[in-house]
Amino acid sequence: MDGATAIYGVLSGFSALTDLVALDRIVTDDVLPAGGLPALQIETVSGTDLGTLQLGATVHVRQRIRIRIHAATSGSRAAVRAQVRRALFAGRFPVVAGLGNVAVHTDGEGPDGLAPESNVRIGLQDAIVTYTQAR
Repeated sequence: MDGATAIYGVLSGFSALTDLVALDRIVTDDVLPAGGLPALQIETVSGTDLGTLQLGATVHVRQRIRIRIHAATSGSRAAVRAQVRRALFAGRFPVVAGLGNVAVHTDGEGPDGLAPESNVRIGLQDAIVTYTQAR
């Protein structure tokens, strides 16, 4: 379990978002499977264990998670991003098996772009996930 798992749980459990993006189009993988748009790709950008003065049984982790929004139009991309942000705001403290004290915070947004080879509009939304896990 990690921050990407937490974000997947938050996004896949938000019905206003899954009304726009089918569950099988929300993935935590490096490769977006073939299929329709819109789609969300969740990936870990970076992570760090937050140091403590005394080692204990748990460690506090901070991860930057990137959500790539793939859409056919800029309007669809904007609508999906709005629901992604609403989901992140609503799911600030998700329950994730194997992790404790999970907190989700929105972070950087953008840039938006166009993949010229496929004519797919891509937008980015980052989130910071912090949690405690066993060492």
